[in-house]
Amino acid sequence: MKIHSESAKIIEKTFFTEKFRRVDFDRIGRIRDTEHNKECSNYKKAIMDKIDHKTIKHENFQVVIDLMHGTTIDVFPKLINKIGIEHVTLNAYYDEKKLSNIAMLEKKSQSNVSKIVRALNYNMGLIIYPNAQQLVLVAENGVVLSKVKSLYAVLELLNLDAMNDKKKVFLPPWAPDIRHFKNLIIERGKYTDFKVEKLKKYDLIATVDGNFSFTEFSYTRDALYASLKIMELLNTYKIDLSILVTSLNDFYYKQFKIECSQKLKGKMMRKFLQYAKEKKSSTDIGVKIWEDEKEWVLMIPDSYGEHLNLYIQAVDDERGEALHKKYLEKIEQFSQE
Repeated sequence: MKIHSESAKIIEKTFFTEKFRRVDFDRIGRIRDTEHNKECSNYKKAIMDKIDHKTIKHENFQVVIDLMHGTTIDVFPKLINKIGIEHVTLNAYYDEKKLSNIAMLEKKSQSNVSKIVRALNYNMGLIIYPNAQQLVLVAENGVVLSKVKSLYAVLELLNLDAMNDKKKVFLPPWAPDIRHFKNLIIERGKYTDFKVEKLKKYDLIATVDGNFSFTEFSYTRDALYASLKIMELLNTYKIDLSILVTSLNDFYYKQFKIECSQKLKGKMMRKFLQYAKEKKSSTDIGVKIWEDEKEWVLMIPDSYGEHLNLYIQAVDDERGEALHKKYLEKIEQFSQE
């Protein structure tokens, strides 16, 4: 769970300086292993209490699931069986060798789930990453949705669910904003300095990487609950994933990694800030420059690698590629000055 930076500093200072109360030798407690089965049982019960599983069951929902040999193999199959969802589950066993090449596993999972969904004419497909946080959606026509389209599909569902009462969503600054949702109040900002009081204000906290936190259940990223919530909403509003993304006009949205040494990152920030003075801009995280009402470029120096993260949104591919070329030239120019 996200923690406020001030709380983190207090914990770290206390730990590293060892300024905590010592326990008398005759009052030292015991370390006990947690009961995994009991924890799983409580978790499954909590989901059953929140999800409208009767709606999913009565609609005879059918889904293909790939668990990617991850930590959900002992939980999710039992959970969907209990709810009564007809499913085909792939890679529901642990395999360390396959997890060592996650890129290849991801590619194979997408291909397999897509083919099976089409062949069996199922309602959708799900790919749940090994960490149980990340999620990929596959439409009933077998199309694997990009991370951006998956986000927008979930926002479309939430927008339908908020017709009588608007819902609040929190997204990162680099999330696309080209689509307006009438029933959603969307805020963008840093994923830092969160307190539970702040998290409670939102109905959904999401990223552009397939992470969804429905706060009615948890404030942490949970692909299992998100999967079932998406199924529930699809059944409630009798709509397919392909229809949700069809309503989204194609637009340009890409992320690029541009090589940049650590010593040049400060200079890039200064140059971008200078260039942004004459334009509409934001410095919440990195430097975000609007070229038009719906077109922008966001530059964020990477905290760890020697590169810049460049996010570009444009109305179409032609405009997007033009912006990409323009800012590559700008970065080259800034590095030479």
